[in-house]
Amino acid sequence: MKEKKKDKILNNLANLILFLTVIIMMIPIYWMIVTSLKSPDQIFTYPPKLFIFKVTLSSFKEIFETQKFLYFFRNSLIVALLTTAVGVGFGIFGAYGFSKFNFKSKKTIFILLLTSLMFPWALNLLTIYIFFVRVGIINTHFGLVFAYQCIVLPVSIWLIKNYFDTIHTDITDSALLDGCSRIGVLFRILIPLSLPGIFSTAIFSFITGWNEYLFALTLTNTKFARTLPPGLHTHYMTFVRIGWNGLMAASLIATIPTLLLFLLFQKYFIKGLSAGAIKG
Repeated sequence: MKEKKKDKILNNLANLILFLTVIIMMIPIYWMIVTSLKSPDQIFTYPPKLFIFKVTLSSFKEIFETQKFLYFFRNSLIVALLTTAVGVGFGIFGAYGFSKFNFKSKKTIFILLLTSLMFPWALNLLTIYIFFVRVGIINTHFGLVFAYQCIVLPVSIWLIKNYFDTIHTDITDSALLDGCSRIGVLFRILIPLSLPGIFSTAIFSFITGWNEYLFALTLTNTKFARTLPPGLHTHYMTFVRIGWNGLMAASLIATIPTLLLFLLFQKYFIKGLSAGAIKG
């Protein structure tokens, strides 16, 4: 009885801590929503009005009437989708090579690949910028997607490889004996059995392409190429004023795609990450 009572107390304490953690994490989101629904004169009232205030949708109306925001949103969607397609596509083939083939210096190359994740992404920025200027792909979606592969591709190969490693070689060897090609083994056996890991990789790639700020700010400077994070910063935060209500409304809309993506595929995302961590 004492052990059950102790377990119940610990369980309640853990639930309380989790509840408080969620509340603390939701405060910035609630503040963003409240600010987006206020008029500019209400934002700077003191003490701040958190619950009772005059609601206005003028900020949201202004966003959809502003052509720049639509350009930024379109650019982010294109870059995020292309980053996901390229990162997952090349990640699958890279993971297949590291998982199911033996070649010279395989372990060394894989360690070097993982070592690249230990360095800050910003270290590559100057080199990438100079290269892009010389090649002529600055201010292009292709250039931004190419740059994001420095972030996405090593993680994609690592996550998908861990999942491919859980599939026993007897299955692939049997398929090869039955006349299946190497490509057939990949597309008919490995990929269908590794969908949770591939989904988790795709979500990570999309979120990276959608949310990344520093590369997008440095490598783009026109509305036809700039994505949402640097675009909102330069549009709403000027030397003269900061449009907090418009910035918060735009930021709220910008979170919708990643939120929907995670809600729809969270089961695969969690399963993919946990399987790769435990079995890899």
